[in-house]
Amino acid sequence: MTPKARLLTEQRRRNLLDLVDQQGQVTAADMVKRFAISAVTIRSDLDALASLGGRSSIARRGRSAA
Repeated sequence: MTPKARLLTEQRRRNLLDLVDQQGQVTAADMVKRFAISAVTIRSDLDALASLGGRSSIARRGRSAA
């Protein structure tokens, strides 16, 4: 992964956490539309955030929601 791609990924994940913080729960479909990325990418992001713990522990996967 290039440094620019890594930065974009990290920023998107921070934005995803901020969105979940603000709304409490967000569906995968909402995240796909908001960030213009695939559902596979959202699932990957949620898995990565959940593995970090801490603030990221809010990124728990349910049935197509975080």
